[in-house]
Amino acid sequence: MGIYKKNRSKILIAALLLFLIALLSIGIGRFSLSFSDIFDLIIARIGGVADDTLPEYAILFFMRLPRVIAVLIVGAGLSASGAVYQAMFNNPMASSDVLGASQAAGFGAAYAILMGYSSAGITSTAFFLAMAGVFASYFLSTRFKSSRILSLILAGILMGSLFQSGISYIKLVADSENMLPQISFWLMGSFASIRDVDSIYLLLMNILPLIVIFLLRWRINLFSLSSDEAKSIGVNINRMRLILIIATSIIIASTVSSVGIIGWIGLVVPHMARRIVGDDNRYVIPMSMIVGASFLLISDTIARSLSTLELPISIVTSLVGVPIFIILLLSRRKASYGGSYD
Repeated sequence: MGIYKKNRSKILIAALLLFLIALLSIGIGRFSLSFSDIFDLIIARIGGVADDTLPEYAILFFMRLPRVIAVLIVGAGLSASGAVYQAMFNNPMASSDVLGASQAAGFGAAYAILMGYSSAGITSTAFFLAMAGVFASYFLSTRFKSSRILSLILAGILMGSLFQSGISYIKLVADSENMLPQISFWLMGSFASIRDVDSIYLLLMNILPLIVIFLLRWRINLFSLSSDEAKSIGVNINRMRLILIIATSIIIASTVSSVGIIGWIGLVVPHMARRIVGDDNRYVIPMSMIVGASFLLISDTIARSLSTLELPISIVTSLVGVPIFIILLLSRRKASYGGSYD
């Protein structure tokens, strides 16, 4: 069997496992739902005969399903972004927040909470500051005289540190009784407050960037070439880099502005995907999306089911992600991430 058929089979199997994990996640909770309950309620709603007074109906359609959809979108988006950045920067330690988007969004949300903004105000402030932070990093990188990739990394570190300092200052002046706990909990990430409008927002904000990344997945391999080599085959590597930065930044900004900062997904999952399908980004990107969605869904299910007090999602992703990353490092093989410092 050729590599194409093998990887296509692996991606299909991973997608089927993701569907099963999603069903299990919907059913798990303090009020459990069986597979038959889930299917019966969905069929009844499609047929227009569902009894919306049943507690099962409210739990499925107003709580579990919107949350699972949001988790799937976020997991797929952050993982795909991490895979793109690792290829773009030719760096296995690159993750989805390398340009400072997460820190900028965190600062925006912390500021909005301090100012007493509404939930919509917090989301919009975090989103626009995240995008502003990325564009500031990109503009700053054009002023440096070093290589393009190194300039982007340095600019991202600088902007991330600047916004992280802003977060620390806001924590310092925030009311320790009310605002500080709210800011701290938000920054650790949580899907607890997700409702159907939030899942729709995440879907609308992420679908186009994910399509762009998916369609460009074969070209991401060209980051292993220098700019001159890419131009010789008719590819403007700098323009493609900018398109991918915009796409990934929208994903990260919408994610962090909705559910807070979620660590380790964009770093660990692309490595897991490469161990399954190899280093070709034509397969790494879709596998990262599927594995990332599964990884985050399992983590979120643990976060809301492990105890009566729901854990922030970043605590769980760290506890799960760190051992996995250590195992991957101990058993790692030489990999090609794409990318060039030209």
